[in-house]
Amino acid sequence: MTDRRTFLAGAGAGVLGLAAAAPVAQAAAGREAPGWLGLTTTHVAGTHGKGEALARLSPGDPLTLMREPRNAYDPRTVAVGTAAGERLGTVPRAEAKPLASLMDAGVPVRAEVRAVRRDGVRPDVTFEVAVALAPHGA
Repeated sequence: MTDRRTFLAGAGAGVLGLAAAAPVAQAAAGREAPGWLGLTTTHVAGTHGKGEALARLSPGDPLTLMREPRNAYDPRTVAVGTAAGERLGTVPRAEAKPLASLMDAGVPVRAEVRAVRRDGVRPDVTFEVAVALAPHGA
């Protein structure tokens, strides 16, 4: 079984090809192509001090993913925010690299809250990232 980091390391090229090929294969089989492919489920890094924004989050809420190529710490940073534009934190480094590559290539991505844990010292937001299965740039 492939672990998450190994899968994500190859996701950039693999998902780019899948994103273009899947609708064709679905159409050939006489089925409507699904719109999105779940890529990974992860957590938001750096949520400390974001209590007010976290208090308004619920499972199913959409999140925004924004590239930060000028981030001095890591140019592959992908910021995570609420639909209202409040910054919650970032995608963890292991997942950010392939996700940044997909976003830079113009592949549409979306994110959705799966769970919010507000207890304890460090709040935790788990979310799913999906990529579009439709050809991009068309």
